Amino acid sequence: MPGSYSERANMSSDPRTPVLIRVRPDEVDPYRIAHHSRYAVWAEEALLRWMEETGETAPYRVADFQCKYISSALLDEEIAVMLRRKSEKDCIREFAFSMRKTKGQQLLCTGTLVIQTM
Repeated sequence: MPGSYSERANMSSDPRTPVLIRVRPDEVDPYRIAHHSRYAVWAEEALLRWMEETGETAPYRVADFQCKYISSALLDEEIAVMLRRKSEKDCIREFAFSMRKTKGQQLLCTGTLVIQTM
């Protein structure tokens, strides 16, 4: 996705390969801390990459998003978003995710993302 904040994302065919994201200036507050809403965007970016890599693209809606914040991402830090499918039933898919700083591997958050395919 050239030009997007995840343009440096790893393009491996393994869907469990982390998506790498660099925190941009428009994603932080005056103290250079990433706004909590960005974590949902980054999780969905990992989902879109996963769908792209597995060929399981389908229209969907986010049914649930839960995130446990542990530490903050800062301006210009690179973070790795790891996503894995936990379950699938009918048209509901549940994914677990975690985000870490690539430098030092500090855990930023963990959570779940549930989607309903149309």
